[in-house]
Amino acid sequence: MTMINDEVEIALTHLRALQPGETYVYHEGRLDVDRTGHNIQTVGRVAAEASRLVELGFVTLVQERIGDPRTREGKIDRVNGESAFRYIARGIPWRAPKKKAR
Repeated sequence: MTMINDEVEIALTHLRALQPGETYVYHEGRLDVDRTGHNIQTVGRVAAEASRLVELGFVTLVQERIGDPRTREGKIDRVNGESAFRYIARGIPWRAPKKKAR
């Protein structure tokens, strides 16, 4: 999936605005493949922001398989086939940082 800059900004806005319990599908496909090459500035930017929001404690990330794993010939093959995934961010409740013991 190739994203254009407007789509990137929309995705970033949705990710940053997630409220607790809300979800947002920020990519469908194969993130490991789709975020390389010329897509690094688009798909890669959205994926990096999703990861940053995890580190900050605002979202959790999950992936969901889309369909059966298939070979290049289109045959279902659970050993050698590849699947696409839906990458989902979910807003989590905000927690105050723990105070350091003195």
